[in-house]
Amino acid sequence: QQGVKMLDAPVSGGVSGAEKGTLSIMVGGDTKELDHCRPILETLGDKIFHVGTIGAGHTMKALNNMVSASTVLATSEAMVLATKANISPSKALAVINASTGRSWASEYKFPRFVLNGAFNSGFGIGLMNKDLDIATRLGREHDVPMFLASVVQQLYGLAVSQGKSHECHTAIINFLEEWAGVQVRESESNH
Repeated sequence: QQGVKMLDAPVSGGVSGAEKGTLSIMVGGDTKELDHCRPILETLGDKIFHVGTIGAGHTMKALNNMVSASTVLATSEAMVLATKANISPSKALAVINASTGRSWASEYKFPRFVLNGAFNSGFGIGLMNKDLDIATRLGREHDVPMFLASVVQQLYGLAVSQGKSHECHTAIINFLEEWAGVQVRESESNH
């Protein structure tokens, strides 16, 4: 009514993607507006996806983060159990990354943020929990069961309830480590 034109364009790719201008951008809105704004978006990212009308970009962002949180948690469980079974974390991760279990979590997040104990991806547990909440709510609104997402959200919600909102989302492994009585970190003895 005011003549304002809008796109929703959330991003994925983390801090390093923002610094390098290699973010993935999920755009919702009118195609003509996207064409008009594409040069601006291209300064931020090299993968621009028009996913639908206004709101579709944010929906896709929540769904992407739902998958990301699920793979972080699944990889965390595997790595904690491998460590508990006396398999070195680096060797377990090498096998996963050379096999069908590989994911962005195993290939990028674990070596960069977990095995070294850095936990500094720039994306917090609270933000991941918010996106999991959006995804599960959308599932309810569209009558789509979200079994796995609901379980994953329960663990991230537990972390939020314990004051861990600002910790890196990869630090979710700390809960599993505590329960199992092991720590999944790289050390000289693991080489």
